[in-house]
Amino acid sequence: MAGGLGVGRRLAPGRDELGGQSPHRWSRLRLRHAGWHGSELGATPSRDVWAGACRRRGVWAGLGAVEEGRVASHNPETDHRIDAMDGVTLIINDHRIIEGLFDDYEAAGDAQARLGYAAKISEELSLHATAEEHALYPAVRRTLPDGENHEAHSLDEHQEARRFLEQLEATPVDDDAFDRDMRDLIDRMRHHHAEEERDLLHPLRDALDHEGCQRLGRQIRRAKREAPVRPTVDSGAGAATRDELAERARALGIEGRSEMDAEELSEAIERGKDG
Repeated sequence: MAGGLGVGRRLAPGRDELGGQSPHRWSRLRLRHAGWHGSELGATPSRDVWAGACRRRGVWAGLGAVEEGRVASHNPETDHRIDAMDGVTLIINDHRIIEGLFDDYEAAGDAQARLGYAAKISEELSLHATAEEHALYPAVRRTLPDGENHEAHSLDEHQEARRFLEQLEATPVDDDAFDRDMRDLIDRMRHHHAEEERDLLHPLRDALDHEGCQRLGRQIRRAKREAPVRPTVDSGAGAATRDELAERARALGIEGRSEMDAEELSEAIERGKDG
């Protein structure tokens, strides 16, 4: 029986296999049965097959796109465009990238190809959720009317997605339940993205000034760089929640803590310790 989304023999392609590009971190949902040089795209494609498919979709290593207003990531020629993006644009860009992977999964012709796309979806969702929980949702809570309820609802949906991913990891890919649950997760996340863009992202862009949007973009990029490699049901926004960080900041007498997000609290706490 084919394995589920288990740990593969290779965690990610090496730098040389990606033409000098840095390999991206893969989540725990990796391939069990094939090395990077397998024949199926989405499972373990060869360098040429993978790179060719990425070029056709405007994507480098599945992390970005230049077509239809999307912007490539992990590409020296376009990284500067990502760095210049405001926070709302970054999140919407992520949504389009992830939804492209959803389309790829649904079009995949066999179980091994679906397994590969599912692994990549898990990785991208994990990075995206961490960025939202560390940076976007605190901004929503501080800025939008009823922001706390919006944040709580979105966090609940993230935890639901994490539970799906944990369940999928334990399910063999040739089990009918694997494809059924994966398609259920995809439907839920498409709804989550549409709702988030309508109720959070567009209102947030209207509410923030230019510097606020740019600051949010910097926070999102930093959160992604520091994100855990694998999603877990209980990981939430990270090892320490914002509430825990706020309590530490209170104990240190840090002023303005109620207006800080998790990243800003962490930095203030470190400065407070040094002082």
